[in-house]
Amino acid sequence: MNKGNILIKILGILFLAIGLFSFFLVPVEFTSFYSFSEGGNHHYEGFGFGSLMFTFILLNIIVYFILAVSCIPLGIGNLTLKKWGFNLSLAFFKALIIIGLTMVISFLSSFDLINTLEPYQTLIILIFFLIFLISLPFILIKFYQTPKNEQLFKTSASNNYFEKQSPDNLTIILLNLFWILIFYFLLFFKGSFPLFGEFFLKKRALIS
Repeated sequence: MNKGNILIKILGILFLAIGLFSFFLVPVEFTSFYSFSEGGNHHYEGFGFGSLMFTFILLNIIVYFILAVSCIPLGIGNLTLKKWGFNLSLAFFKALIIIGLTMVISFLSSFDLINTLEPYQTLIILIFFLIFLISLPFILIKFYQTPKNEQLFKTSASNNYFEKQSPDNLTIILLNLFWILIFYFLLFFKGSFPLFGEFFLKKRALIS
């Protein structure tokens, strides 16, 4: 077993562990709503649809859900060394890079947000984006695309959907699903919706 095979197996175990743990946390996070709802230990006036804590709990649920549905198949595909696992891994890493670049540009363009942060906080956020959402996925893409490592992944006997799709097509699918979840999340934040640099938080009357 060569070094590439070992590292891919380790990544598969890591992906699977993250996915299964996140899958467990999705229903657990739902219990947080009971603590802040009326009668709960941490209830406060105004908790509910549109409140900050309500939205924060929902954000955690969406993040855990994304990790679960992404990392579980990634873990299985890498551990079994199937071709669909290779395609899905490349698509996942490419999607992370695109999301990371988008977040860096958005963050640097948010002058009001940057002004509220200390310089070291801004630097930490940028370093996090650059390392985990851009540099690391880029290195992994190069690692997976090495001819020796790519040959480790074998075509499965079953008629698998992911093996028919190129990594680029899967990247587009993953990005579409991600942005759908983001807009779904914004609906719970007082129905906010971004439009030309502004967030519309309430429904405006069309007829006065």
